[in-house]
Amino acid sequence: MKVCLINNLYKPWNRGGADQITSLFYQGLVREGIDVFIVATKPHFSFRKDKIKEKIYYLSSCYYYLGKIPKALRLFWHLIDMFDIFKCLQVFFILKREKPQVVITHNLKGLSFLLPFLFKILKIKHIHIVHDLQLVHPSGLMLWGKEKYFNSFSSKIYARICAFLFLPVSIVIFPSLWIRDEYKKHNFFRKSRQLILPNPVVLPPRLNIKKQQNYNFLYVGEIVEHKGVLFLIKVFNNLAHEYKDIKLLIIGDGTQLNEAKKMAGKAVKLLGRRPHDEVVKLMQESFALIVPSLCYENSPTVIYEACSLSLPVIASRIGGIEELVHYLGGVLFEPACSDNLKKKIKWSLGNEFELRKMGEISRERIKRYSLDRYIKKIKKDVL
Repeated sequence: MKVCLINNLYKPWNRGGADQITSLFYQGLVREGIDVFIVATKPHFSFRKDKIKEKIYYLSSCYYYLGKIPKALRLFWHLIDMFDIFKCLQVFFILKREKPQVVITHNLKGLSFLLPFLFKILKIKHIHIVHDLQLVHPSGLMLWGKEKYFNSFSSKIYARICAFLFLPVSIVIFPSLWIRDEYKKHNFFRKSRQLILPNPVVLPPRLNIKKQQNYNFLYVGEIVEHKGVLFLIKVFNNLAHEYKDIKLLIIGDGTQLNEAKKMAGKAVKLLGRRPHDEVVKLMQESFALIVPSLCYENSPTVIYEACSLSLPVIASRIGGIEELVHYLGGVLFEPACSDNLKKKIKWSLGNEFELRKMGEISRERIKRYSLDRYIKKIKKDVL
């Protein structure tokens, strides 16, 4: 059997959870002896030649820089992208050359939403994995307190077009019940077989790393508005007056990095982007991970990774996060509510034993989501 994996971004330009999941898919399928190749985009005029083991077809696209395009032009780009016949033809020739029996798609923004019909014409089994709300709204982001924008007339038209374009999908996989229900509200995937299957995770070996004496809380992700990083910095600037030993370590970069640097007090340290092995080490040394999202996220990869390392999680009660943390264990707080977050942080500082116990429970429960078990289920129920 030959399988084609398609996602709009892949290393060395990967930056989000869907990109990591695509990489895990590749590893898991190859380990099962399945012939796999990947289709992804690359920035225009990029000539990087990183040493990558995977067989990848890169299609030039401006998707990587989409956030830097002015909003008016961005709307125009979304319209062209949905019906991008040129990209569709490029994928057509790749598929005719490779002749896969199955195509597994993740995010198709930047690669043409005509692809599901192309797969149907070519009689290739199509499995689509949903990672966010980008088929319901061009931004893919439903923000706390701004949910009404998803119900605007233009958004409804966009969602109806996308629902039609994705009608041919054979099987759709939702990592959370929450996102399944959101798509159901907009009449998506009416003819598709639907599965709820949380994302896979690679379980690292248990290491005996001594915890630091200070109470180091950790944030890992993009420094952008919808991730709630500036909100988090304000909370720690305030708590620093009461607790001298606490510290917030921030790993990542983004459009609000300079603003975050200006706001950061003595209790906040911005580390920028770090190699994955360094992130893992910091997770193993930290007191807790904080996920302060102000947007309705599906199933954040960073929570899976923290739980696999027994790192306790403190996260916003929003979207699929609530569902994930309820099962794996952790502490939830009300989105954008600084008083409630402060209360939860203070509780964690006064109940260290209970918090550590949550982290240990999380590691045991997340074994159900191991990559090996995930791929075996995909082979049995999907391929």
